[in-house]
Amino acid sequence: MRIPIDVSPNEAFDPTAIQAMDKAFELACIALRERQQADEERLARLIMQAIKEGLRDPAELSARAVSNMTALM
Repeated sequence: MRIPIDVSPNEAFDPTAIQAMDKAFELACIALRERQQADEERLARLIMQAIKEGLRDPAELSARAVSNMTALM
């Protein structure tokens, strides 16, 4: 599943980061849909922020985004 957000011209991600974002987004969507809390744009932005901070593991990216999303609810 592709992360549904456009990247600004000032941002560039390497192929590994893009793969990690896509996988993390897919995992997080599954987790949040089970809780009826999916906000895909916010979720995508949280994942992109974590990528910028250096995270690359999709499971960790997903868990962090889901945690942030549920904290905001």
